[in-house]
Amino acid sequence: MIKSNMLLSILLLCLILSESTFSKEQNVTEPNKPDYLKEIPPDKLKEDLDLLFKTIEEVHPNMYAYTSKEEFDPLSEKLYESIDHPMNRLEFYKLVAPVVAKLKSGHTLITPWQLFQEYLQNGGKVFPIELHWDGECVVLNDAYTPIALPLGGTILEINGGNAPKVIRRISR
Repeated sequence: MIKSNMLLSILLLCLILSESTFSKEQNVTEPNKPDYLKEIPPDKLKEDLDLLFKTIEEVHPNMYAYTSKEEFDPLSEKLYESIDHPMNRLEFYKLVAPVVAKLKSGHTLITPWQLFQEYLQNGGKVFPIELHWDGECVVLNDAYTPIALPLGGTILEINGGNAPKVIRRISR
């Protein structure tokens, strides 16, 4: 079970982060754009999505343990329908990650570290912490920073502003 979970995580990571043929083709037509901003044709994106879902189905011990196939299928169908135009890897990730998260399986996730590194190196910004917000308190669940932060601690301020107010504002 652990071996298959690890394999699934590795495959998902490789799928989203891989340098595929179409990405290399795009380098010729868009040489000055960072890879994460280069557009990929919808048919190639759908091929990646096919591979992702096929891999999850084949490797995951019980893909529908928390979300039934009847609940998940319309989400994946809507995802396929939304891929009707060329988009970059970042746009694709933003569409795919929430659908995969709907499986509610803690070991089935997409973590595009290479994409985020590229994005950051080119001036992009990310929120480097994972928070839990119950409507009143903001609690640190995880931190993706080189600085050790106290997990489970209450966040009082974000960039000098009241944390719950900031979360309300950005969650809109």
